[in-house]
Amino acid sequence: MEQVTTPDQRTPTRPLILVTNFQNFPSIHSEARPLEIRAINQPATPAGTKQLLRANADAHAIVLDGDPPFLYQLAKARLLRPRALTGGPLLISVDLILNTPSGWKDRFRARLKRLLLGKVDHFIHYFQDLTAYDRYYGVSRRRSTFIPFKVNAWESMRDRAPTPNGDYVFTRGRSMRDFETFARALQISGLPGLLTYHSRESAAENGTPFPPKTTPPNLRIVEDDGTMARWIADTAGARVVVIATLPDAIRAVGISLALIALALGKAVVMTESVTTRGVFQDEILTVPPEDPVALAKAVELLWRDDARRRALGLAGRRYAETVGGEKELLARIRDVASRVVEKR
Repeated sequence: MEQVTTPDQRTPTRPLILVTNFQNFPSIHSEARPLEIRAINQPATPAGTKQLLRANADAHAIVLDGDPPFLYQLAKARLLRPRALTGGPLLISVDLILNTPSGWKDRFRARLKRLLLGKVDHFIHYFQDLTAYDRYYGVSRRRSTFIPFKVNAWESMRDRAPTPNGDYVFTRGRSMRDFETFARALQISGLPGLLTYHSRESAAENGTPFPPKTTPPNLRIVEDDGTMARWIADTAGARVVVIATLPDAIRAVGISLALIALALGKAVVMTESVTTRGVFQDEILTVPPEDPVALAKAVELLWRDDARRRALGLAGRRYAETVGGEKELLARIRDVASRVVEKR
């Protein structure tokens, strides 16, 4: 699987035409790489798919951020009309969310998705370990590129000094979180903790059991307003940030919180998983999944060792500076799309 390190400086003979549902691609237009962006305005229906393909027959690529319904509609059109679509725009998927199949219905759906995803030309992921994606869905390293994700609201944190100190151990999130292991680790350590969530319904929809069965008196569980400002403020007040995830997660989960915490200079402890393997090196500590004892030890170490906590926080801040914000992320996606087009 290709890793993006430096931008491709070659200039195409004509503007690179990308059809996309990304909202801010025009902000990365440059004379060095002429770029024409066309927004997707059609509905994710068979009729909308035909309209999209007909209106953009001269485009180089269709770049879809998430949006599985439209991705599968386009893949279906390729499956049913292979000759008619030969020579049309390439199909590039960004941050496709897939889960481990459980039960015969899920396994049947996975086979159908595997068939459709075989018609996608290239995948861009925010994680490196594609073992499960390949096993269940045929999404292999050969058709994939890893790029680092962005720091959300990076512009508001770029000039903010790192703050390694704080008053509590913090976690939040909604996708595939293991809040039970976090709560048990806080029970073992006795350290003050804060767990925030936006809604119980959102947690359930995204595979997170909530609330945790263990609720020690030193752990506050607070419903927040879901705003980025509150998210950043709660992270900024922490001494250690924990992202405990469930062992059956096969995609990157918790990466947004991790990058915000790193940008703020926080010491971060994460479950060793697809999210961390090959993505982070010395910027975080990792612990085995569903191991509250190991998690408690890691948190206590960083809580009490000021030098270790500060060093980890500074390493994380440097990592955040290298990945940047939305502008830098879109530039990485643009460069991958350009290289895929040129290799056609």
